[in-house]
Amino acid sequence: MQFRELRQEDLSTSEWMRQVELRPDRWRDDHTRSAVAVEGLEVVAAGMIWTSRVHGDRYWIDLVVDPSRRREGIGTALFAHLSGLRKDDLAFMTRGYVDEERLAFADALGATTVQVVPPALIDVVGRFALRPYDAVVPGREVPWSRLLEANAATYEWIHASWSPVAEGFAEALNEGLEDDLDLDATSVAVDASGRIRAVAMAYNDVEPPVITAETVVRDEPEGRGWSRHVSGGPSMCSPVGASPRSNSTATSAIRISCRSGPGSIPAAAGSGSSRYLRTSSRTGASRPE
Repeated sequence: MQFRELRQEDLSTSEWMRQVELRPDRWRDDHTRSAVAVEGLEVVAAGMIWTSRVHGDRYWIDLVVDPSRRREGIGTALFAHLSGLRKDDLAFMTRGYVDEERLAFADALGATTVQVVPPALIDVVGRFALRPYDAVVPGREVPWSRLLEANAATYEWIHASWSPVAEGFAEALNEGLEDDLDLDATSVAVDASGRIRAVAMAYNDVEPPVITAETVVRDEPEGRGWSRHVSGGPSMCSPVGASPRSNSTATSAIRISCRSGPGSIPAAAGSGSSRYLRTSSRTGASRPE
């Protein structure tokens, strides 16, 4: 078995390669590497690694093996090859649902769980009734630049204790946000002075949509109250180990979860409210001499 760089033309050769989002080798810079495993003239596996521009302390990894060739050690061999392509000696991270094969593969490589996000559902039949407070306005009524600032500030303090952000992270975090948000469904709590106190972001880039709700700063006076104002319920970014909240009578619902930056797999994707999103970390394989 041999390895080579993943090329643009490889992306259209096999249906199974479309199970993950792949890009050609060095699509952004030397920290974004892609490769394929080849036997004869046949590509049997493909994968890519890329650094997080938001955090800067990890490589994300994604790979896929031809279903007819799985459990032959091909994925493990490709992981070792990709590990050797890292420009910096940073750990790998991946995420997915607890019942997905990708996490079973990560566990087999020795990955450890660093975060679990429980699912929850919120009834949205009376969506506009979630704004009973004068301080809460639709996202469309807030200047876009201020909404971006609030999003970055919220993300920074939420991750400060366990996954600090990199310098200049805001640009990468907010990239493409305008295309992802439903600005009419997004709710913003603004106090009398005009300061944004809390935001409930409604993302429509997945099905079902995702809502995240939290205060803009950690030590916000009456922070829990502000979160309730914008979301219609408790703070939506649930800590590890929290019990999921659901409404079994809802005829229309939005999954609530925490997002973890551009390219993340949101906890709302897929069906079934019992699915937990898990993020795992694994140090790289030994570099070749």
